Amino acid sequence: MIKVKSKINFICNEKANKKLDSIFSKVSKKDICDIFKKLYKKPEDKKDWIRKNTSCDWIDFNYSEGKLELITCDFPPVNFFSHLWNISSNLDPNIIIEVTFQSESNDVGAFVFVDGVYTINDDEFEPNEEDFQLIQKRIDELVDKCYDELNQEEHFIIKYKED
Repeated sequence: MIKVKSKINFICNEKANKKLDSIFSKVSKKDICDIFKKLYKKPEDKKDWIRKNTSCDWIDFNYSEGKLELITCDFPPVNFFSHLWNISSNLDPNIIIEVTFQSESNDVGAFVFVDGVYTINDDEFEPNEEDFQLIQKRIDELVDKCYDELNQEEHFIIKYKED
């Protein structure tokens, strides 16, 4: 099992920012499912439900000073990011969610969620050339930033709770 740390950045209006801050600052770290209770209609404390709705077996989170960080096993929680964009876009239709991630094995990457699209190679997403260039450029910048952090002495320190 490899731990993956994801850093999430919300680019949104003030109203959405305050609402997201209100949601995440009230999540109990003692109740691992509390984050799901605040973001999903009928969450279940079952591994199958968590895997289906997040793309991972479990999520540990940290929220402080407007920054959301997640620790997951093996993969970044893409379904969770997509769900987060869906609910956030109701607060601000122009919201952009940028995610950078790094695993314990030092694999790095990035996602940019714009209009619910998080990948350039999505068959259903046929961006015009300008949108394609813009999204691809931002993903490349975020990945470069991950590598820069990795090459510094103070790169990600992955902390997680023992089961």
